[in-house]
Amino acid sequence: MNNQKTLLVGLLITAAAIVLFETGTLRLDQNTFQAQAGMADMVLNNNGEGAIIEVGSHIMVTNKFESESFIAGTLVGVESGAIIIKDYKSDEALTLAISDVGRVVHGEQKALGKYFFKGLK
Repeated sequence: MNNQKTLLVGLLITAAAIVLFETGTLRLDQNTFQAQAGMADMVLNNNGEGAIIEVGSHIMVTNKFESESFIAGTLVGVESGAIIIKDYKSDEALTLAISDVGRVVHGEQKALGKYFFKGLK
């Protein structure tokens, strides 16, 4: 009999919580996040030294797990923890998770200036 009362009380509390959540009376998190309208520039920081790579810049990104694996092309943007790069040859948008980035090389094609970073923070 005691178990039935406990079960009934649990069901009533669950039903009340569902009603409160569905009607919007009770909310767990008041913070809302807005998606960006456009892609963001890439901001790199390494030991206090920083660089901003603008959308449309030429970039090469290596995979930290496979150093021979890389993506090169035009930076489309950074969104949802991923770097999006448009491949030069196929015009296909390729993505690489920020957590998988080993090195970033940035600069104009055939330019002398290149920025090497040992990872993104």
